[in-house]
Amino acid sequence: MLNILRILIIDSDQKKSDELINTLSEWHVITKHASSAREAVALSKKLSFDVALMELSLPDKKGYEIIPDLKLYNPGIHIMTMTENNSPTLETKVRQCGVSFYFGKPVPLDQLREILNHLDRSKANIKNCQQIFNF
Repeated sequence: MLNILRILIIDSDQKKSDELINTLSEWHVITKHASSAREAVALSKKLSFDVALMELSLPDKKGYEIIPDLKLYNPGIHIMTMTENNSPTLETKVRQCGVSFYFGKPVPLDQLREILNHLDRSKANIKNCQQIFNF
């Protein structure tokens, strides 16, 4: 069960975003949605996120162009990208921007759940350690 992670879904395709958000809600993940790069950066300024799951082709910018802003406002954020235009060249480019995971669309839900479970356990372990040692 995932119950600690906060995920920012960044995708202009409302139907696909809604499907993903519904799945993540079933996994008990806290989600917010942004349909543009500008909206994503504004949300990341106001709220704390553990993960950004981002489409690379946004209406106002390429997704990889906002990675520095997302990391500025949420330094520990894990960036996951998704694209319908999957290519080795694009994957290499976005990985150089600090992307943790790169998916073609549709996102393989079994892989996504496995990754999120790992991140959730890691976050829980850090929180427990902080409580034990009072820092």
